[in-house]
Amino acid sequence: MIRLALDFRSLNYSVRTGINIYYLNVLKILAEIKEENSLGKTSKFQKIEIIGFGLDPKVQLNLEKEFPWMANFIDESYSLTEFYNLTFLERKWPFSKSKLNRLINITSWFFNRINIHTTDNNLQISHIFQPQIKSVFLPEKVNFVVAVHDFFYLEIPNWTNPFTRPNEVYSLVKNNLSKADQIWANSISTANQTASFFPETKDKIKLVYPALSKIDSFDQNNLKSSSKVLSKLNLVKEQYFVSISGIEPRKNWVNLLQAWKSLEEKTGWNYKLVLAGRIVDNQYYYDILDLITTLKLANVVWFLDISEEEKHVVLCNSVSLLYPSLFEGFGFPILEAWQSEVPAIVGNMGASMEIGKGGVLPVNPLDCWDIASGIELLTADEGFRQELIKNGQKRLQEFNWQEYKNRFEKWIFE
Repeated sequence: MIRLALDFRSLNYSVRTGINIYYLNVLKILAEIKEENSLGKTSKFQKIEIIGFGLDPKVQLNLEKEFPWMANFIDESYSLTEFYNLTFLERKWPFSKSKLNRLINITSWFFNRINIHTTDNNLQISHIFQPQIKSVFLPEKVNFVVAVHDFFYLEIPNWTNPFTRPNEVYSLVKNNLSKADQIWANSISTANQTASFFPETKDKIKLVYPALSKIDSFDQNNLKSSSKVLSKLNLVKEQYFVSISGIEPRKNWVNLLQAWKSLEEKTGWNYKLVLAGRIVDNQYYYDILDLITTLKLANVVWFLDISEEEKHVVLCNSVSLLYPSLFEGFGFPILEAWQSEVPAIVGNMGASMEIGKGGVLPVNPLDCWDIASGIELLTADEGFRQELIKNGQKRLQEFNWQEYKNRFEKWIFE
């Protein structure tokens, strides 16, 4: 029997960002594998049980409401204290469980630093998948896969303070990667970055491109004809561009707004700019609000805390996605734009060019005039815009759902 443990801590964030999109697609694949296996549709039948740990019960309930397929997915769910066989701490702990979990995370980080990182395998776990590097005590004799997305933060001063971001300290990351049986990089860019920062891990690194599941319960016609969301934003019959991302400095909205200002100054410019996503960096968000006021931008529309369904409605009806990021390890919004049959303008740094290839319009994210020229080009040349859409559809096929599922099946069953 296969008992696959999943580290769910990455889904407890109040802000849903790229890592959440990545992990939700992983979970959907594992749910499909589990169901097909139980029905005898896989070639190597073995009973699969899914063991979740570190997931807040309220988050789990919300996920099951939003994604019905998750309702019967997790066979056993454990808190960190239960997973580590430390339940005696709960009986004596006087504060909230979240503070206890934080203490356990910090404690496991400390013990990882001194090379104590295993625990008894009381739950008989055979496999563990970790979607994002976090300190963990590993049960003995498990097949451990860690997914890595980028190490951009290692190049930012003060980002890896062990008291504020203990899971992003270089020494902890190195320790976790040393324990992994496989390291799954989501792009060549990330694979190269991993090998550069941690050369001793290069033989473990596997390039595993993610894929997107189909948009649940909505087809393209429903999305394009849906007026409820557009009415909420006063965008019915309006032409607009949309930028969707976590709101943080590397998404480069400062330069995007400077570019947009130059376009608003042009005679006859009637397009709107929709800024959608979730706040990752509060100070950056307030800086963006101040910049909009300073520039006196007239056609900027905010859409905070956008849902998955709303995101696809807004994308489907836009002229293009604007994604002039300074650095990406992958860039799920690019795939989501293609899935919604619109082109994408992307920054020519990080993995965006690797993922986008001929299906995107690259711009220099440090050059406001280049960003503005790219935006204007898609309003002036509809033939070119349609060609980008066509190329994007072809490129999307290369991020194949079945091939992605095959990678998981190979890891689980072999």
